Amino acid sequence: MRRYAWHLGCLAVLMLCGCAKEGPEYASDLVPVRGTVTLDGQPLADATVMFLAKQGESRQTFAMTDSSGQFALATGAGLEGALPGEYDVLITKFVMPDGSPAPPDVAPMDVGAVEALPPQYSSPSSMTLTATIPESGGDVAFDLLSKPARKR
Repeated sequence: MRRYAWHLGCLAVLMLCGCAKEGPEYASDLVPVRGTVTLDGQPLADATVMFLAKQGESRQTFAMTDSSGQFALATGAGLEGALPGEYDVLITKFVMPDGSPAPPDVAPMDVGAVEALPPQYSSPSSMTLTATIPESGGDVAFDLLSKPARKR
């Protein structure tokens, strides 16, 4: 339970931080970034996707996936897009212990929700996903697996 509380705390801090720079001049530096997340080949709905800058300024952008697993990044200040650069990517999805969706607008730990994705996607301490956002923006895709692929 402590592990989930820690993950939720990290996620909350990251979401509240937004981007270090804000204002009209910052908005003009943002580029559009859209993407899709699948889990075992199926669209992953209601997941939080966070892009965490690897270096330079402390900046994050995030989005929620829709029913088709699609998302569009935005800053914590509500500006659409992201700054070009290298990012670590964190994807989380909380569900109730029986697998049903966690209620909206309630902190997952307040209702006993648990992380549905493996830690390599959802844990800040072991995330493996990365993305590069080019100067022109673009599309990204994350094809997640619920279990590691078997080695042959």
